[in-house]
Amino acid sequence: PFAQAIKTLVWQLDESMPSDRRVVLVTSAVPGEGKSTTAIGIARTKALKGQKTLLIDADLRNPSVHAKLGIAQSPGLRGVIEDDVKVTDAIVTDSATSLDVLPAGSASADALALIESPRVDSILVELIDRYEYIIVDSPPVATGPDACELSKLADATIFAVRWSQTPVNAVKYALRILERNGVQVAGTILTMVDASRSFNRSHGYYGYYGYYGERTAN
Repeated sequence: PFAQAIKTLVWQLDESMPSDRRVVLVTSAVPGEGKSTTAIGIARTKALKGQKTLLIDADLRNPSVHAKLGIAQSPGLRGVIEDDVKVTDAIVTDSATSLDVLPAGSASADALALIESPRVDSILVELIDRYEYIIVDSPPVATGPDACELSKLADATIFAVRWSQTPVNAVKYALRILERNGVQVAGTILTMVDASRSFNRSHGYYGYYGYYGERTAN
């Protein structure tokens, strides 16, 4: 089941990451691999455990967290960066959990310029002081350099791969791009696994999680 798979993933993440690392970024090679659902699942599970958690939708090219959670899209992260909206005014609480969410705001054609803004660093510093964990939903690697820039701000990067769908070459290429930019991938997750055909039927939605610090690309 999805919920149990997420709980197992969160447990493995907690066990494999140093306790002082609190910012986790989730990305993928291409769109449609389940990275946003993965990020939401991780964040909600941590919130339900009583850990003060914030989910940030940093996919300013194609935001989706607001739609998945049924919350307001704006002003969001874009409003905080561009319009000097107070970050506390842009955060929304998920009605199903105690999770706080900073949606992306409206999509931007110049997302990289927003991500590279010095304002992003100051926003993250402020938020780290307020939360035990911050989960960041990043754009896919193939859509531009946004994921690499955001990963530099994270303590760990998780790489989502859709089972039996994502081309192997796309995965290898994306991992090489991350590595060349100094991003150490903490783990690789197989998403949307067909339990009736997978090598391990007990995992359900997720097939594999690589422990922190494990090399995932050659």
